[in-house]
Amino acid sequence: MSRLKKRGKRLYGDFRDYADVGGGYEALKPEGEVRATTDPDEGTALLAARLKELKELRRQGYSPGDSRDPRLEDYSRYHLAQKAHARRAVTVESDERRLRMWLDYFRDHLNLPNIRLSQVTVERVTRFLNWSRQQPGRNGNTKSGQTLQHELHALSNLFRRAVREGKARENPVARLLDRPRIDREEATYLEPGEAARLLKAAQNLDAKGHHLATPFLHPLLATYLYTGGSPVEPLGLEVQDIDFDNGVVHFRPNRWRSLKRKWRKRLVPLWPDLRAVLAAHIGEREQGLLFPSKDGKMLTDWRARLETAVKAAKIEKHVTPYTLRHTYTAARLQTLDNGQPVSPWTVACELGHRDVNLIQRTYGHLLKTRHRSDSVEYREAKVLEHKRRAKTG
Repeated sequence: MSRLKKRGKRLYGDFRDYADVGGGYEALKPEGEVRATTDPDEGTALLAARLKELKELRRQGYSPGDSRDPRLEDYSRYHLAQKAHARRAVTVESDERRLRMWLDYFRDHLNLPNIRLSQVTVERVTRFLNWSRQQPGRNGNTKSGQTLQHELHALSNLFRRAVREGKARENPVARLLDRPRIDREEATYLEPGEAARLLKAAQNLDAKGHHLATPFLHPLLATYLYTGGSPVEPLGLEVQDIDFDNGVVHFRPNRWRSLKRKWRKRLVPLWPDLRAVLAAHIGEREQGLLFPSKDGKMLTDWRARLETAVKAAKIEKHVTPYTLRHTYTAARLQTLDNGQPVSPWTVACELGHRDVNLIQRTYGHLLKTRHRSDSVEYREAKVLEHKRRAKTG
């Protein structure tokens, strides 16, 4: 009997004979899509990959039904395999890394290499949290409250599944009294002159062929700075998302990545400076990823390239893809729209927000600032010229 099933035009896989390792009647969804595929070849490939995964789970000897109190390591493997069908690959990889941190802590610091779900208590979660607070973050500083929250969330998400499946009595993370505090501060963004220096530095790195620079670091940075896309969104843009005729950039889900929320599907103006950069970058191409990796897939991490450009631009601020998003927001809030100061609602829509609350809370101090120009642009201040005028004036 064939495992490949059809419901209307959509394709499904019948893995109910693998129910002992989480198999069922499942939609065959390509990565980044929310609905099952209609392509028979793609459906066959997805079915084969899922079947291989289920066979591997069975080979490893873990079944969600074979133990009322499974080992954390075994259940983590099962949990991540199930999550892979509903979440982006990058999300599953992040959770896998964080769960590995929990397992290493229990093994190395508590001498519990085979810890079971029932042994993960509130007291042990608290001890992990106190230990993790002392560990250096990516840039050598202590971890932020947001990072600690992500680590807790990875374990909490696993226990929510375990409680639902009857493998755990409670979620120990949910019982924590003192969670890490996330301080909401004003967003860090680059001044126009800093953004201009960063773009120039990226352009120079592209020309020199720096070992950490992609051949398109400059257009990639420009796309972030002139669209306000979140860290993953610009990486998944396709050539056809750049609409030169209508002067807009389309942010929409595709085969490379989904969007975090349905309202993140949106249009952003194709500002003149970005239009010129992308026209040269795209050339005669008509389709495909706007910024493909060497193997033709979507880039997953370009932070090292960004840090190289920041250092070359002599910018002392800690710059991340979120900083570039904030920079666009700050610049956009100071533009005109049909001769009037741009509406916060317009900016919120371009960022993919449902309301203006975050704009007002984070960028409220900019709403009173007058515009610099009719469009978003980044220019370095001509300090020497101003000094010359002062002397002759």
